[in-house]
Amino acid sequence: MPWLPWLTVSQRKVLQQWEQSELDAAVVDAFGFHALQLAGLDLEALRVNRMPHRWVVSTEFETSSGSADAQACVDTMAWPWAQDSLDLVCMPHVLERSHNPHATLREAHRVLMPEGRLVLTAINPWSVWGGKYKNWRRQYTAGVDGTPVQLLSAGRLKDWLRLLGFEIERCSYGLWLTGAGHQSAHRVTRWLDRRMASLAEPLGSVYCMVAIKKVQGMRLIKGASWRPAAAGQVAAVPMARVSVSTDPASNYQKESAQDA
Repeated sequence: MPWLPWLTVSQRKVLQQWEQSELDAAVVDAFGFHALQLAGLDLEALRVNRMPHRWVVSTEFETSSGSADAQACVDTMAWPWAQDSLDLVCMPHVLERSHNPHATLREAHRVLMPEGRLVLTAINPWSVWGGKYKNWRRQYTAGVDGTPVQLLSAGRLKDWLRLLGFEIERCSYGLWLTGAGHQSAHRVTRWLDRRMASLAEPLGSVYCMVAIKKVQGMRLIKGASWRPAAAGQVAAVPMARVSVSTDPASNYQKESAQDA
């Protein structure tokens, strides 16, 4: 992950290990036929998924790295897949580096099938690592490869997803203190991480979010018994009884008397 210059090598390694475990847990039970990993070539987001068709593609902000694992290079704001064609989309740290994260999310919503799954990972700006990024940002305005980096909070991302019609399935946080760069202190920081998980979960340095695309449609009413009407039957309508004489003259005389 060379685009994280404000983190040490040890912190990047710990981050990669945590995200890999979270991605495995998010996609292992995702069923369908077509899965996509967009960017995040340092990770194998689809390695435990069992879908028959899986693609790993790079983006416009990863062309300089030139990884051999990518099968193609796409624009994050114009995906080549058809509407409602993918069952699973994984985007590790895509929105943080995209020039237009709103357009990227709209493309993900477009290509996903109803009940399709979207998996996102990002750095939490309200964390220790987010504070380190703010200090680094005062000196540099872009990443190492020249791409802009903007950290998005989990609350803001949830609002964007709900506006598009997604339902948040889960959002897990991690890495509060782990990865300080001292090998001797890893056991202590891991114990502190477990304690922080129950005390200050939203302050984790990184989060993994899983959202499901929902499409409104017809809903069957359970428990209702519907009986079809028999063919050829006409419902009887009550009519008022009126005595009418067969003689037109007498009827005219009666109406004239009533008017008078």
